[in-house]
Amino acid sequence: MVVAQQTRDLLIYPLFFSQLLGRQRLAFWGHGRNMDSATRSGLGETIKRLMSRHVHWWFAYNDYSAALVRELGFPGERITVVRNAIDTKAMIEQSAGITPADLDRVRDRLGLDSDNVAIYCGAMYDLERIPFLVDACLRIRARVPDFHVLFIGAGPDAHLVHRAAVDHPWIHELGPLFGDQTLPYFKLAKLLLMPGGVGLVALDSFALETPMVTIDHDRHGVEVDYLTHDRDCLILPRGTDAAGYATAVATLLRDDPARERLVAGCRASAEDYSIEQIATRFADGLERALHARAAPSCAAELPAQ
Repeated sequence: MVVAQQTRDLLIYPLFFSQLLGRQRLAFWGHGRNMDSATRSGLGETIKRLMSRHVHWWFAYNDYSAALVRELGFPGERITVVRNAIDTKAMIEQSAGITPADLDRVRDRLGLDSDNVAIYCGAMYDLERIPFLVDACLRIRARVPDFHVLFIGAGPDAHLVHRAAVDHPWIHELGPLFGDQTLPYFKLAKLLLMPGGVGLVALDSFALETPMVTIDHDRHGVEVDYLTHDRDCLILPRGTDAAGYATAVATLLRDDPARERLVAGCRASAEDYSIEQIATRFADGLERALHARAAPSCAAELPAQ
């Protein structure tokens, strides 16, 4: 049986001890540890490490997750890297169906008088650094006078975007949009601005050929491992401030050859991530797990009775 590595789910414990008794084989799916330091507990992580070392098989979210699982002491030959993704193929096909006339209508509605357009798409809360991004956008506009930015999303910090949009008509507050609703806006944008936490939006960036500009820090999701600096995105150095971020974005908006090189990198990276590839890797992992010998017991690590 394959279950998520969620020690808060009480169902996981009888399944785990059933494996100890040789009644079934258990596989974990997940990251290897809780990626959110704000909700991580010492006891929970201790239990998770013990259990994670002694399941029969691991389906790791991506290469970064697989490295975390190996650090726990789990054998690498029992790990299948799934490389979790969204349906990039469908997204690419839907995007291709958007016509220049469709984009002109969006331009007219928003009052976009320039091609120097960037986009933010995601939740609006502290992890995503919305105050930082608004500050950076004001600095970008000072360097690129026809700059526009589109904000898609909602959350506790959405009021900051609203206030900025009221004061600056080149800041466009689009609210929460989902699925194919976001596609025209990505197609209008030259860059995706994500100075905060990066998650599966990395794959939107690839599929929609909108290079991301982000910053190296510790609160990214594991999906940041999909990005390659200077190939399909820019990952600015740790500690980059709003002025430095604005300089990098403004420079890239004006450097068409450099940006087109990143667009080509996005296009190439999109080919590496798809639902079809997930299914293939998962099926291969299941077959290997079914034919593998039983996992070693963890009895020596269990607390004494």
